[in-house]
Amino acid sequence: GPRNRWKRQYFYLTKQILFYAKSEQDSTPLGLIPLIDLAVAMKEKNTFEVTINKQKSVNRSMSDSLIKVNKPGKKHVHSYKAIKLRASDEKEAAQWIHSIKEAIAELRAQYFTQDQL
Repeated sequence: GPRNRWKRQYFYLTKQILFYAKSEQDSTPLGLIPLIDLAVAMKEKNTFEVTINKQKSVNRSMSDSLIKVNKPGKKHVHSYKAIKLRASDEKEAAQWIHSIKEAIAELRAQYFTQDQL
């Protein structure tokens, strides 16, 4: 049957983007994931999942419910229904979820404040 094959990537979180690279020392991102329309939730043990938050989307066209991953140097954008991430343990996964949710909330608050001006 199909097996999950986990690829080791190193993730970094900014105020607007979750990005990943090959190693901790690598400053060139392999992919950039904008946070604005995302939701994040624990799946099992140390695994969590990032998806589109369809109820609270600020995206003008709701027809697209795929996560866009921009890959620097590539011409096209990759799209995913969900992105599963695995941390080293449950505590680390919970910390990632908390940090991502916090960044999304701050970004959304900033977006709506600007949009109302």
